[in-house]
Amino acid sequence: MAVSGVRVSEPARDAWHDVLMFWGVMYRRVEVLALLRGSWLLAVGAGVATALLLPLLATVRAGAGLYLLLSGLVLVHLGARSWVERRLPDPSFAADLRTGNFEQLRLTPHSAHTLLLQRGVPDLMVRALAMSIWLPLYALVARALGLTLLDTLVLWLLLAFANYFVLGLVAFTLLASAWEGVLIVAGLGLLLYPLMLDNGRMRATTANAGLFGVMIALPIAARLLMPPSWQTVLPDLRVVGVMWLLAELLRVERIARWIGTPSGIWRGYYLLPSAGLMAFVGAFVHQQAEFDGIVGAAQTQLKAIGVFAAAGYLNLVLLTLRRHAEPAVQPLRAHLVETGLLRLLSVGVIGGGLSWWSLPKGSALFWGVLAWLTAVEWLVGAWIRRALQQAHSRAPRLAYGVLLVGLLPALAYWVHSPVLSSLPTVLSAFSPTFALVLASDAHARIHTLTAPLLVMILGAPIVRYGALLALLRLGVALQWATERPSWRSLRWLALPLLYPLFDWYAHRQARNPLSQLVMTERQPPFAPLLGVSAAILTLYNPSARQALFFGLLVLLGVFLWLWGYYTTAKRVRRWIASGELTSAILAGLTPQQFYWGWVHGAWYHQMRILIAVISGALLGWLIEVGYALSSHSWGRYPPGVIAFFVVIPGGMFLILMALWACAWLIAAPAAVRDQLQQWHTTAPTLTPRTALMALFASLLGCCAPLAPLLLVALPVYTTQSMVMLSKLARAPMEPPR
Repeated sequence: MAVSGVRVSEPARDAWHDVLMFWGVMYRRVEVLALLRGSWLLAVGAGVATALLLPLLATVRAGAGLYLLLSGLVLVHLGARSWVERRLPDPSFAADLRTGNFEQLRLTPHSAHTLLLQRGVPDLMVRALAMSIWLPLYALVARALGLTLLDTLVLWLLLAFANYFVLGLVAFTLLASAWEGVLIVAGLGLLLYPLMLDNGRMRATTANAGLFGVMIALPIAARLLMPPSWQTVLPDLRVVGVMWLLAELLRVERIARWIGTPSGIWRGYYLLPSAGLMAFVGAFVHQQAEFDGIVGAAQTQLKAIGVFAAAGYLNLVLLTLRRHAEPAVQPLRAHLVETGLLRLLSVGVIGGGLSWWSLPKGSALFWGVLAWLTAVEWLVGAWIRRALQQAHSRAPRLAYGVLLVGLLPALAYWVHSPVLSSLPTVLSAFSPTFALVLASDAHARIHTLTAPLLVMILGAPIVRYGALLALLRLGVALQWATERPSWRSLRWLALPLLYPLFDWYAHRQARNPLSQLVMTERQPPFAPLLGVSAAILTLYNPSARQALFFGLLVLLGVFLWLWGYYTTAKRVRRWIASGELTSAILAGLTPQQFYWGWVHGAWYHQMRILIAVISGALLGWLIEVGYALSSHSWGRYPPGVIAFFVVIPGGMFLILMALWACAWLIAAPAAVRDQLQQWHTTAPTLTPRTALMALFASLLGCCAPLAPLLLVALPVYTTQSMVMLSKLARAPMEPPR
């Protein structure tokens, strides 16, 4: 009832964005229209240039000039994306955890998944509006190149929304598009993407958009220099796009589990991307098997093996080891339910495919082994998950080390060497996936060696899990993760790779206190992993070993250069930003100690990786030489001739590796000089110039006699750095000029 003189008005309706909790907190001050105008202005400029250059470049080399136009469009697009993202708030929860706001967010009436959506949806909406104008430009160029609308949409989605790690895989796919296994390698890389939790550093990499733009644009523009038969711009990026979307959905689940325990209807959300991944892996294996000429029952069994392997991968990916700042330990019942649902889902995907397409099944032995291993993975896999959580809560490094040890049997299946005879197939039986491969009809078409006995195929995975459980229990009891003598006494296992001897010698000879500090910094275990990989590679199939070795040598050179540059630059920047550099100068350290401490420390970490790789390669080669010497064909040669054929090739290999190592020694001095020149700036750590320098140094290192020429720049970098450090020593509170 209305009161006289009082006007009753209806309550104002809430705006659509008021439903989003973070819109008013983080995005209300964002000038969305200004972002859209800036992005669209760049797009309009790129569109005008495209319309003008399209008729001209379409006539260059029968349309190959359009590749240059597409590469330029990619560069401008990624630059516009970086410009937009730098002006948007960071949707990561890692900063809230550091500042203490995370506990307040947990008090809101939102579950972990809805809280993640509340923060991610506004960012996605703004970016979608800003990037939408670029889709017609890609459609225009792609139409001129003869690509379909689906290919255009996938390329636009990847360049507009994908993480920069995914963009690096796209660049690799474009670069190695002529290689048949490029999609397999890209798929394996995308399987690692869900393991990357958002730790708040995603926005820091947006400044490196130029680097990734060059990495993607160069392989496209290089089509101008290739024969017409190789001018394939997009090596079926639809596979990469679908795999990325599934990996992104799994990553959302992992981040939500990091935020809190799933609740409500979101408890079963993980089953949706899991089913999609299993179906996609089955379809991809079907395509690869058909490409390799495997059809019939063997092809059906390979698809079942792919789904089985995908379920095992999901079993580890969905394992929650840490929930925000605390380790997560769940009861065994929760692991039994989750692993049981995943295995039941895999059985449903396999059975649905068999009944829908009426595929040939083959021998009943394979399906019996599949049922047995599925039950083993359900029951024993739940015990392994619980033991990993318990071990990670007390000894994180032990848990990760046991995981790596558990993956080693899977690598043994691909070793083809007469030295080891049937040992690789025996070792691969300890992997449940490859035990299933050994029991399938496709094994005879993939591998030349006969499969082991059925009893071993059925029992080896149980033995493997028992050994892993024993390692976890024993490791937690002895606290192997700490730097105690019980842990150090096991380092003798790495002596065949020789880098432990180098560690002992380098620490004993170090006199610079800054070098000693840098050498004791904890780094990822690249040395043992790459050393073992090099040893396995030398025992690989000899027909493909040489080409694969030289290809990986180029990648190793790029990795050593970029890793040495990046770690040194981050180290110098941290010393500058935290004030440690000024404090050390006031304490009496000289510029020579600073410069050579940083450089020698970086060289130490790079050199131990190189020594491990060379030692692993020589170890595998010596095994093959020993096998050849034990054969009857070498019995008629005198010992001097045998020593000549062993020592001379080994010595030449060491000399070539020493010359090749000169290619990346310049990375650390360049990083020190660059960071001192960029004092108090927010310049990106890695730039397109850095990537090009790494690629040039790696390619020049392949011609070993020319690699030492790169050291000509060492005195220049040293002099420039010494001058800036000397100025800083005279005036510690003022930036060098």
